Amino acid sequence: KLSLSNEYAPFPFCEMSPTTNSTTAPSAPPSPNAPPNSATATTMLTFGQLHTLASSHYHKHPQSTRHLIFELTAMVGLLATSFLKYAPVDPSRPALLLDDDIASIPIVSCWTPPDDIKLQMGELLFQLALCSISCHLELQECVSKKIMLNAKKYPIELCKGQSGKYTEYSDQTGITKTTGQSTSIGSTKSSSSSIGSSTKNNSNKDDISIDVMQQNITAFATARLWSRFHTPRNLVLALLGELGELA
Repeated sequence: KLSLSNEYAPFPFCEMSPTTNSTTAPSAPPSPNAPPNSATATTMLTFGQLHTLASSHYHKHPQSTRHLIFELTAMVGLLATSFLKYAPVDPSRPALLLDDDIASIPIVSCWTPPDDIKLQMGELLFQLALCSISCHLELQECVSKKIMLNAKKYPIELCKGQSGKYTEYSDQTGITKTTGQSTSIGSTKSSSSSIGSSTKNNSNKDDISIDVMQQNITAFATARLWSRFHTPRNLVLALLGELGELA
């Protein structure tokens, strides 16, 4: 059984504003008297807190990395099934976009996912934390390095408003399927301040909230005019591809 206890209740799903393409905060601030297991209490959950929860669970119920990846695969499958059932259908758009065409692409209207999708996303995040612990990795560092690598693969001046693969810009960036893909600390630490976290050792690393990381990712996409491409179903399809590479 893959569902987690209320101890690991997920933070609220962050919706996209149809006018600003940025994340919007909950309409009401969390109550200071809210119970610790409520969704509002975990809105500002940090990566360090997530790591602590996952580490405690992992040491009480140790599993092999292979087993955890299988569970992760099952969770993504359930999430894809839910999106297929509930998510709005993607709008049609031309295959090749010119600068003047970008504004004509409709933005998916504000969509409120049902509670089961919110829970599935929370479980998926927690499972990723378990996988990172099993591999002796820091989830915050993994996400931060990925953002920095993507900044090199997708320069704003080359890919703004376009949804092409990074290999289309290889002549300019020098990054191909086999070269320039390193995310080692030595190749990224000089740019760590640009994404709100440090890639130093664990004892000195800034512990940022998951909300802040969401804002960093949103800003990254907005600067490249990608928000119109990030429909709910399109994002889940991309998630399935990333899962395949991880597995």
